[in-house]
Amino acid sequence: MRHNSNIRTEARGTADGGNITINTGNLVALEDSNITANAEKGFGGRISITAQGIFRSPDSDITATSEAGPQFSGIVQFNTPETDPSQGLFELPETVIDPAQQIAQNPCLRGGGEFTITGRGGFPSNPNKILSSDNVRVDLVKPVASKVNSTSTTKSQPSTSATDKPIVPARGWIFNEKGEVTLVAYDPTKTGVQRSSPTPASCAAVR
Repeated sequence: MRHNSNIRTEARGTADGGNITINTGNLVALEDSNITANAEKGFGGRISITAQGIFRSPDSDITATSEAGPQFSGIVQFNTPETDPSQGLFELPETVIDPAQQIAQNPCLRGGGEFTITGRGGFPSNPNKILSSDNVRVDLVKPVASKVNSTSTTKSQPSTSATDKPIVPARGWIFNEKGEVTLVAYDPTKTGVQRSSPTPASCAAVR
């Protein structure tokens, strides 16, 4: 309600004021907007308003009075939900925490953090334990060389002949002078004549 809007059930003479019943979400009365159920010589009427909120400016009235005196006044009843508008709110601390103060400025200060890798994937569950059969073993590999320009010349590779040395199955591995893993045809944990190439099973042993 705005700009001198009025809802009236006033009575003249000895008649009583009328009744006004309003059901709304919110009642707003501004700029001298009035709801009245007044009477001259009779009893004031009855005003019943049911709303979530009732808002009015100081110059807006909701009355049920009588000119005959206060004993002839009517009834003005406001029905609003019994809810506490402060419910669901929590009090914030007066001192705002600065996130910069929560970070350690000394990089040398040891903390209590830890990094753990467990389960499968090539790492033992403990540095002091060896790989179990369930773990995946990751061997050392050489980096892949970048491809040369297509315009560069390629060297011809000599053709292999039937006189090449036979392939001997690996029986162990060692680290060479470059720190690379090299497969060998003997057991590096043993010494003696076993370092020589074994006699193929298809050949007779020479006595």
